[in-house]
Amino acid sequence: MQSKFTVARVASESLFGTELALKWIESDKENSTASGLATLSRIVAIKEKAFIDEELYKGILNRVKVTIHSEKNSVRHTMNNFVIAAGRYCRHLDDKAVKTALSRVTIKVDMGVTACQPPDASEYIKKIHIRGLLDRKRKSARC
Repeated sequence: MQSKFTVARVASESLFGTELALKWIESDKENSTASGLATLSRIVAIKEKAFIDEELYKGILNRVKVTIHSEKNSVRHTMNNFVIAAGRYCRHLDDKAVKTALSRVTIKVDMGVTACQPPDASEYIKKIHIRGLLDRKRKSARC
């Protein structure tokens, strides 16, 4: 929990957030990879378009599309959240995020002894469009 929330929040607001996230994503450790993806999700939520590397995010979306079903539990969950964040906070990434979400079957994440499952990314992004919240940035990475 701390790696996906506290660490990602602090890293995303630093000058080196993207570099740290990219390093963590390549880790063999589930928590580190999830933390890197969560950091990128928070960066896209708070940084203006000029500070978002569109090609980098498109590459990560492609990676999600190809690898999501073979990843570890926490990473699958964070990848789903990354697709939602890319589609919600960047108008120039929303088409790519929706295509990524629609190209995969619903993911399964072990959420313990609850009936909870991660939200369907394509449906979530569609709701954001309907509500007119697309591209509305957050003031900080805190929840």
